Amino acid sequence: MHKLLAALLLLAAAASTAEAGSICVAPVASRPVGKALELGQVSNREPYRFTIRISGHGEVTPSTSQSLHVGFLDLGKTRTIEIRNGGTPFASFSTRYPDSQHPDMCLWFSPMYQTWSLSSRTTRVGGCTCPRE
Repeated sequence: MHKLLAALLLLAAAASTAEAGSICVAPVASRPVGKALELGQVSNREPYRFTIRISGHGEVTPSTSQSLHVGFLDLGKTRTIEIRNGGTPFASFSTRYPDSQHPDMCLWFSPMYQTWSLSSRTTRVGGCTCPRE
């Protein structure tokens, strides 16, 4: 009986550590900046008030100065990421971890194109600086 319980505990521990991923949310400027603003491509000059909801994790507010780590995400599940600006829907998409070898993702905002992107942390885009797990 004790051997069975010990084996089950080891299996559960291995599954929980091997199957977890994370999303690092890059810092977001407090208001529109850069070439898009200079060229008049951004019609809204109001400050950003983004909130991000990741299914199964709740809502987070990105920082203007540092990356935000959202961890312990199941690699086998599809996640819906909903982004609002001041309570108004801004972007929404579903994603799955493309590769269990690279479980750390970066969610970042491009003020030039007014878009959110999710990419592997192996690529050098987005400005994510969360420590890797």
